Amino acid sequence: MLSLPLLYRSALSSLSVARATSLDSALIAYLESLSLRGYFYLYGARRGLPQRVGDFFLHDWPGAIRDLWRETLVSVALMFVGIGAGAWLVASDKGWFDAIIPSGLAAGRGPDASAEMLRSML
Repeated sequence: MLSLPLLYRSALSSLSVARATSLDSALIAYLESLSLRGYFYLYGARRGLPQRVGDFFLHDWPGAIRDLWRETLVSVALMFVGIGAGAWLVASDKGWFDAIIPSGLAAGRGPDASAEMLRSML
């Protein structure tokens, strides 16, 4: 498969030589058909964008996750460790909330905020 572009260029070069030296017409016809098939295989019409997107989500992405399941599992585990550590720190000392979440981002929502105030923000 990786040698196909090289073979395609070789077929085109042979076709050029065959035409220039007026070789057998059957040979020229064979090289033309071979070159045409190579061209369409390399540069021909591919599937449209909807099919490519569908194949990505149905086949390529799940395949990548299957191939990288260990790394994905470690990443998810580290994320939950971070969530647990942050929740434990804030539960033990509410001052950690301001150290973890900038005050501009929190916009008044924090461990001391009442349920009514949080509902009003929604």
